Amino acid sequence: MVPMRIPYDYKTEVLYPATYVGVIIVFSYISYFVMVNDLIIQAHIMHLLCQFAVLNDSCLREILSAPMLAQLAVSTTLICSIGYQVAMLVGNNVTKWLMSFLFLGYNMFVLFIMCRWCEELTIQSEKIGEAIYFSGWERGIATVPGVRIRILLIMARAQKPLTSLSIL
Repeated sequence: MVPMRIPYDYKTEVLYPATYVGVIIVFSYISYFVMVNDLIIQAHIMHLLCQFAVLNDSCLREILSAPMLAQLAVSTTLICSIGYQVAMLVGNNVTKWLMSFLFLGYNMFVLFIMCRWCEELTIQSEKIGEAIYFSGWERGIATVPGVRIRILLIMARAQKPLTSLSIL
């Protein structure tokens, strides 16, 4: 498919099989990591959307920022590698080019889905403050001792929506 540059001469009887197996293991591990990490992150984000509770913004950021950074870095590397492979195979082999092109589309779609779920998390957390504000809480429920303070606290927390960041 696409030639690799390895910093040693691997075209000997001893080094070629070891290098070949090593490259297959590394690429298989990267592909496996991307797919499993995509599913895990999407499952966590969907769970947060379905069972939304008022969370501390820094707590959510601490939990998700390192995996999001790793996922973004690996997905970007994989998309760049496959994009390079697609560009190199344009005129050589139509079947391999189409297979690489579809794999590139799949990886870009998965990255889009993950970003879309994170955006939906932000949108839903913004709507919590609006929902409480327009619920009519000031007409009756606020007269119960302690409820007014809790509602105001929830509205204050909802002013800063939850976001998923890929930072450490």
